[in-house]
Amino acid sequence: DPIEIAEALRIAPKVRSLAAITIHWNNKAYGCAVFGTRRGGTSVRSHHPILKVFCNQVGISLRNAALRRELVHRNDELRGLYETTQAMSSMLELDELLHIILQTALDLVRAENGFIFKLDPSAGKLRTISRITEAHLPDNIELNVGEGITGHVVRTGKGLLVERADLDPRAVTVPGTPDEDPSSIICVPLRFSDDIMGAMTLEKRPGVPFTPKDYELIELFSLQASLSIHRASQYDKIRSAAANTQMYNVLLTHDVANFNVPIHGFLEILLKDPKLDERQRRYVRSALVQSDNISELIADVRELSRLRAKGAETSLERVDIVAVMKEAKEDIFSNVVYEDIETKFSSDVEEAPTMADAFLKDLFYNLLSNACKYGRGAPVEIEISEHHQDGQRWW
Repeated sequence: DPIEIAEALRIAPKVRSLAAITIHWNNKAYGCAVFGTRRGGTSVRSHHPILKVFCNQVGISLRNAALRRELVHRNDELRGLYETTQAMSSMLELDELLHIILQTALDLVRAENGFIFKLDPSAGKLRTISRITEAHLPDNIELNVGEGITGHVVRTGKGLLVERADLDPRAVTVPGTPDEDPSSIICVPLRFSDDIMGAMTLEKRPGVPFTPKDYELIELFSLQASLSIHRASQYDKIRSAAANTQMYNVLLTHDVANFNVPIHGFLEILLKDPKLDERQRRYVRSALVQSDNISELIADVRELSRLRAKGAETSLERVDIVAVMKEAKEDIFSNVVYEDIETKFSSDVEEAPTMADAFLKDLFYNLLSNACKYGRGAPVEIEISEHHQDGQRWW
């Protein structure tokens, strides 16, 4: 530049000879080096080859320094990604996870504002479920699919890098957005498998716009973020289902039990009525047996619920299969519905001890009940026999 050379001559008026050499590397200029001499009769031209080599070395050094800065920056990004991925992999609280994802994305590309939108496919709407911004925006920003840059990304399923949002015809301004210099936007879809769950939008205002490298980094980050959001959302659904199951359990074990108590009491009173004939007494007795079965079922459900809540298993104790089977048989065939079904019971042994829990009787009861229901009136035969195998006794 002649002006810069003239300035150099003004600062050093005694310079006799002057040379300006471009400092570059791989056809990219970094600057210019100016050399001069005050010695009379001496020209810098004679030193031009060595000065050119020197400037080439300066260019290489500048390039290496730039590469090192880039490497340090990328290492910081990768470390941040790794630490965030570890945190996201173990986190199931959706709100906290969304905040971490958004804050990490902002830090990665030095953005000021960030939003995560959730897609409501049935309504064709996008609604904010997390945001980090200093602007005074509405609490719930809602967009139609296809509306604005974010809506366009969700509709097409392809991310966008917009260097100047004010020049993009797809951009829309949310009420409350500050009137500042033109903003730069990165928007990527959040998808799991082939389904789009929503989008993440980052905004930088004002200053240097986002670069393609920034976009590639956020696009890569969004893959892990989408997986973590999906996992946390599934956890929320499971937790909600568990709460509903607990509610149904309360209804069964508490309310149904309360309804059954007076029924059982009324039946006991009725059974003592001297006006009943034998046939009527059998009906009442059968109803009482079923009422007892309801009470036992509720007690079993309570016990299972308690054990599963504590992560424990049911305790086993010595139980006689012969005695339990007889009890189940008496309960079933005391029911007038099955009184005409012929039953046969035989056992080769007086006792058949085994380690079991309180649900063994329920098992036999269900087997006998199914035999009566689906046996088409055929006789129900129950036989208990002993079997020896590999030095052990089986029943």
